[in-house]
Amino acid sequence: MTDKNMSLWRNFTYAWSGLCHAFRTERNVKIHGVLALLVVLAGYQFDIEMGKWAVVILCIGMMLGTEILNTAIEYLGDAVSDGAYNETVRRAKDMSAAACLVVALMSVVIGWLVFGPVLLGLLSQSAN
Repeated sequence: MTDKNMSLWRNFTYAWSGLCHAFRTERNVKIHGVLALLVVLAGYQFDIEMGKWAVVILCIGMMLGTEILNTAIEYLGDAVSDGAYNETVRRAKDMSAAACLVVALMSVVIGWLVFGPVLLGLLSQSAN
């Protein structure tokens, strides 16, 4: 393998290590991972269309990616503030958490648009 290929491989290894660490140690990443699995299972169960799959997978990736970036910002903030209160670090942490909230709310709305009609159809069938 060339040095370039080794460097690329090493970068993927670091990224995989970070992903594994996030799933092992971060509660919110675990929660989003479980919810993503449930959404994927629901997508298969309800046989959603390919375009809807694309949107669902995009939401899952955005949510997990945002949550991992939020965690990274929290780690950096804790490192630079060395345990002491720092207003700028607090603002950065609050804003990264807000980014997670925005993506989570967007994902819920998209989830309703994708799965709502199917669920409402099932409810109306059971009422008849």
